[in-house]
Amino acid sequence: MSHLQIEIDESLRFPTATLKRIIRRKLDSLLREEGANVEEGSSEAKRVQLDRDAQLAFSAAATVFVSYITAVACAVGAERKRSTLNLVDVLEALRRTEFEDVRQEVETFAQNWRASNDRRKAQVRQSRTERKRKEPDSAAAAAAATAIDAGTSLHEQPEEDDTPVADQDINGSTDTV
Repeated sequence: MSHLQIEIDESLRFPTATLKRIIRRKLDSLLREEGANVEEGSSEAKRVQLDRDAQLAFSAAATVFVSYITAVACAVGAERKRSTLNLVDVLEALRRTEFEDVRQEVETFAQNWRASNDRRKAQVRQSRTERKRKEPDSAAAAAAATAIDAGTSLHEQPEEDDTPVADQDINGSTDTV
C-alpha cells in the first residue's frame, strides 16, 4: 500500500448517522446469527454504545477503504486504457486487494440492484402501454373536440369560399378575381 497515497480529507468523511445505521444493522445481524432473540425492526444493537473515538475510527476506516479501492480501480482502468471506472474495475480492485468476500457481496448487490431496476422499468413501460390503450390519442381527441366545437365532422372538407378576392397589381390598382 506504500505506492498508493491515501489522504483523509475531513470534508469527505462519511456521515456519522449513516455509519451508525450500518453498524447497528450489522450488530443486529451478528446477534441474530448468535441466536439472540432479536425481532426485526427492534434493535438489540441499540444497547451497544459507540463513543466518539469509535465513530471517528469507523469514519476514517470507511474513508480509507473507499479511497484505497478507488485508487486500485483507477489503476485497473488505466491498464485497460479507459478513463471511466465501472463495476468490473471495482470488482477487480477488490480481488487484487484480497477482499474477495467483499467483492462477492458487492457483485451480488449489483446483480440484485440491476434486477430490481429492470423490474421497475418494465412496470413503468407496462403502465405507460396500458395508459395509452385506455386513453385515446391526444391529437385525435383534440381534433375531434375542435370538430365538435366547429359543428363539423372530422371527415368533412371545409366549404370553399366563393367571395371574390382582390389582387393588387404592380401599379397598385385593385382587380377582383
